[in-house]
Amino acid sequence: MDDKIKCLYYIKDIRTDKIIYIGQTINFKNRKYIHFGHKKQPVDKYMYEEGRDNFLMEIFNIDCLNMSDEEILKKEDELILKYNTIDDGFNIRRSGLIMFTENYNRNRQRDYFKNEENHERKNKKNKVYLKQYRETHREQINEYARQYRLRKKINTMSE
Repeated sequence: MDDKIKCLYYIKDIRTDKIIYIGQTINFKNRKYIHFGHKKQPVDKYMYEEGRDNFLMEIFNIDCLNMSDEEILKKEDELILKYNTIDDGFNIRRSGLIMFTENYNRNRQRDYFKNEENHERKNKKNKVYLKQYRETHREQINEYARQYRLRKKINTMSE
């Protein structure tokens, strides 16, 4: 079996015959290694504490090769809701697509105003800095302007 394919998978507690986690990956072998070899996610910690031999990780019998990324996310969300792995398992949230579509406009609007505020703050800071610079370097600025006008006058005379 080729391990580098898009797939939806589940982790099942063999003792209770209950699916406790649903996910998706494009490299099942690597994902299995991560779940069973690390303790980063809550499901990984739980399997470590309860004994990894009590858990099984398998691919759902769903043809993901002919599905778009959006369809896979929708299917993942359906399975998470069907098996109730948020309340009775270790999925922290619904699939990425659902979270994205629910929060996209709100986050986009928030980020826009946040960037506007930063932009205004930077402009204000730059204006203050420029004013201070002009006040402290007034003589140098005037001398540079005088020399610039003189060079420009000489260049126009030579043409």
